[in-house]
Amino acid sequence: MTLTLGALLERLDAEQDSERRFSFFMPTSNGPCRFGVYNLLHKILLERLGRQAQVAIWSPANSGYFDGVPPGFAAIVFSGFMAADLLEEALYFVRPIEREAGLARRIHDKYYAALIDLMQQEAAGDLSIRSTLLQVAGGNIYQCADLLRRAAGEFASALTDKAVPTVSVVGEIYVRCDPFSNDFIVEQLERRGIRVRFAPFSEWLEYTDLLKLQDAPGLGLTERVKSSIQARIQELSYRAVAIRLGWPPRTTVRQALSAGSSYLRPALRGEAILTIGGPVHDWRAGHIDGVVSVGPLECLPNKIAEAQFVHVAEREGLPSLTLSLNGDPVDPEVIDRFAFEAHRRFEMRGQTGAS
Repeated sequence: MTLTLGALLERLDAEQDSERRFSFFMPTSNGPCRFGVYNLLHKILLERLGRQAQVAIWSPANSGYFDGVPPGFAAIVFSGFMAADLLEEALYFVRPIEREAGLARRIHDKYYAALIDLMQQEAAGDLSIRSTLLQVAGGNIYQCADLLRRAAGEFASALTDKAVPTVSVVGEIYVRCDPFSNDFIVEQLERRGIRVRFAPFSEWLEYTDLLKLQDAPGLGLTERVKSSIQARIQELSYRAVAIRLGWPPRTTVRQALSAGSSYLRPALRGEAILTIGGPVHDWRAGHIDGVVSVGPLECLPNKIAEAQFVHVAEREGLPSLTLSLNGDPVDPEVIDRFAFEAHRRFEMRGQTGAS
């Protein structure tokens, strides 16, 4: 709560135009989670600060993030989420073995800024379902595919052929995606010679869409078309980057749920099974050498996942580190020990492959 509110107030304080208005995206949840009331506390505090007229809080439920908005707007937003996720994934893929220090970050920042401009431009255009279908069917997806192909080409030119271990970073979505919240765990792993395979933000949108289809098999044509559009955007976006950077096929939520079902029932909904299932799938496929799970102190899904990672290690040998964060720095010795184990597993995997 403190972090999300602080980020909002920091942005408002930095704005020099007093007439500018903002929309703050703070989803709610259908279950008994503290996250479900964040938007209410934000509204209360904004009112007390006299800034309620400056900010509109957009709080859709996780059963339908894009309910009530034009189909084109939902498709543009999802395309932007996918492109941002992939630019970040490419940054983490390249940075540990870049040929020039800082090059991957410069490429990322260049195309991220271009993406923001592109999203604003496209959102001002035709948001009809007909236009959306043409964008997706033609593979253009609001010019995002072309932007990602160009970015991937520059990222590929920044690569060296150095071989390093790969570790999956998963866990509670906000702590995972906000570097300050997780004590910059990605950079800490990179300084120890490890490449990160990051669970993207869009994973959760894919998961909630799957649950909607499972819960309502009688969904109408419109809802099924929306789901197909989302899946098509994911496929086109990932392919635009993966081909240039030589990535394996994308780990889907269905694959994560299947792998995670060895340890948790899919009926226990929420992030726990994604936190377990994605890394287990990638470990079995030989894509990673360990997993780091991050989350707020006493976050129940993260605690459940932490308990199951013990069994994963016993049965399958996957090294794991769970970090329950409350604002204090992570003990570097904890990361050192985990990094040592990841390097050891990477060497063992190389020896096995050579034999």
